[in-house]
Amino acid sequence: MDAWKLRDKFTDFIGKGKYALVVYEKIKRITIPLESDKIIYLTTEPEVDHDRLIKNIMKILE
Repeated sequence: MDAWKLRDKFTDFIGKGKYALVVYEKIKRITIPLESDKIIYLTTEPEVDHDRLIKNIMKILE
């Protein structure tokens, strides 16, 4: 959560963050910010198609 608060400081310069993806050897971690300082936090297997997963989640959130 602190990382998203730090990113918010740069919103005027770079825009609002849509999601963050971190790829580790054994997992992928996806974080999507929501309103009111809430986030969606996902952990997947490394072979998961993260692009497709993120696009589907973003469609639901629209």
